[in-house]
Amino acid sequence: MVLGYEAGIAAVGIIVVMALASVGYLVSSARLVGRLHSHHQRTYESLGKPGVYVANSWYEWMQVIPFILRRDYLMIEDPIVAQWGMRARVTLLILGGGFVLFWVVVAASDHLTAGS
Repeated sequence: MVLGYEAGIAAVGIIVVMALASVGYLVSSARLVGRLHSHHQRTYESLGKPGVYVANSWYEWMQVIPFILRRDYLMIEDPIVAQWGMRARVTLLILGGGFVLFWVVVAASDHLTAGS
């Protein structure tokens, strides 16, 4: 599998965007969980008490993702939680979209180079 020049440039661009979104997600989700830990203990405990800066386990953080995607953070009447939750959700959606788009570019490039 060899990517064409244009597909290679697109793939690199997608990877850069995904890397930036990953950093954004790590920061925003850590701030969200930190705020839940310090101000909304019951919600924090319902998420399995995920580590704020160092996850105790991947399972704990996997429980945070549906909380973010379903916008459950909006049920908490705290503008700081809403702000960090929204940022975490946007960056998570960018990551998911980037992952799909990357493989579409790779598949399309592979299909086009196979036909040549």
